[in-house]
Amino acid sequence: MKTNVEQLEEVIRTEDELAQALLEVLEQQQHSLVHVQTGSVAETSAKAREFTKLIETLEKERWALMSEITGQSPSDAVQGFRSDVNAAELLRHLDAADAVRIKPIIDHFRSTAEQVVRLNETNRRLLEQARHFVRETLRVMTDNYTQQVIDQKM
Repeated sequence: MKTNVEQLEEVIRTEDELAQALLEVLEQQQHSLVHVQTGSVAETSAKAREFTKLIETLEKERWALMSEITGQSPSDAVQGFRSDVNAAELLRHLDAADAVRIKPIIDHFRSTAEQVVRLNETNRRLLEQARHFVRETLRVMTDNYTQQVIDQKM
C-alpha cells in the first residue's frame, strides 16, 4: 500500500499532466478565437470544462493528503475545499529525501497552473472583445437598434 507521501506525489503528477493538457486545449481555444472558428471554440470550451472538473477532483484529494501529512483534519480540508497548508509547510513535514523528490514536482505543477491562469485570462479577454465587436457591429448596422438587419420577407 502506498504511503500518503507517495499518494500525494502521484496526485500532484496527475494534476500537472492534466493541467498541461488543459494548457494545450486553451492554446487551441486561443487559436480558434483569433481565427474566428466558432465550432472549435465550443469544442475546446467543452474539453476545458472536462479537464477542469478532473483537476478540481484531484485538488480536493491533494488538499486532503497535504492536511493528513501535516496533521490537519483531512475532513476540514475536503469540506472546505482548501486547507491552510501550503507547499512550504508541507515540505517542512516531509523527511529530506521525500522533500527533495516532491519539491520539483510541486514547482513544475505551480508553473503549469500559472500558465493556465494567464492563458485563461487572455482567452477571457479575447471573448470579451469578440462580444463587444458583435454588439457594436449590430448597433451600427441597426442604427442604434432601431432598424432591422434581416428582411422578414425572406
